[in-house]
This record gives sequence, structure tokens and C-alpha cells, in this order.
Amino acid sequence: MRILVTGSAGKLGSATVENLRQSGHDVTGIDLVESDTTDHLLDVRKLEEAIEFTCGFDAIIHTAALHGRHMDLNYPRQSFVDTNITGTLNLLKNK
Repeated sequence: MRILVTGSAGKLGSATVENLRQSGHDVTGIDLVESDTTDHLLDVRKLEEAIEFTCGFDAIIHTAALHGRHMDLNYPRQSFVDTNITGTLNLLKNK
């Protein structure tokens, strides 16, 4: 099974990538940030890139998100909408 994990540099995403790989799955991690579990830099907020890149995966596990920590860093409300809502909708448009 070919699986895409978004937010692969984050705590949840990296653990998901590692666990799936240990279970023998073909996993690709994407994020805005480079990490040991990120295979490709991609912004889920960009519709065309998200649609093009996500073709051919059997499953997408979407862990990319802004959350409470980002509120403490004074991210604007629109960033939460763009990442958490628009990013999710972009991924769903391909499935």
C-alpha cells in the first residue's frame, strides 16, 4: 500500500511515518520543513501542487495542521484557516 503522510516533520506525522515504515508500508512524508521523515517539501495550501503530487497514493494520512502552539506564536487566524481547512479540502479534491 502506498501511503502519503502530510505534516511529516511534526510529532504526530513523524511517528506515523516511522510506524508505517516499520510495518512495511511504502510511505512518503511531505511537509514544509525538512526532517528525517520528510521525503518531499510541499505546501498543502497550494491546490495545484497538492492535487498533482497526491495522485497515485492509496491513502493519505493528513496530520499537517496549525494548533495551540502556533497560537502562542501569534500566527494570524487566516493561517489556521488556510492550513487546517483549505489544506484539507485541497487534499480531498484529489480523492
